[in-house]
Amino acid sequence: MSGRVPSIPMSIDLAGLATSIGTRCDLDLERDLPLSLQRALEVVSILLGVDAAGMMLADAEGALRAVSASDQRAQAVDQHQEASGRGPCIAAFNRRTPV
Repeated sequence: MSGRVPSIPMSIDLAGLATSIGTRCDLDLERDLPLSLQRALEVVSILLGVDAAGMMLADAEGALRAVSASDQRAQAVDQHQEASGRGPCIAAFNRRTPV
């Protein structure tokens, strides 16, 4: 293994990005971090052209924890990965490579 991260081809819908950013200009990280994270992940979904996006972060012990998601389905997937210790996010984190 060369240690290189494979490139992932993607196209960005610039019109969708502009619209999405324009409708989310009311983000307030100091007052509502959970809602702000959810809205940021909605933008990520649009940017990447995917159905949903989730965010997992490592805790102090190095275990991944579900933090936020663009919708309930993505949230359920991340919570399942956290509970089971298995899934694409866990594998990518452990391998330090896209999965």
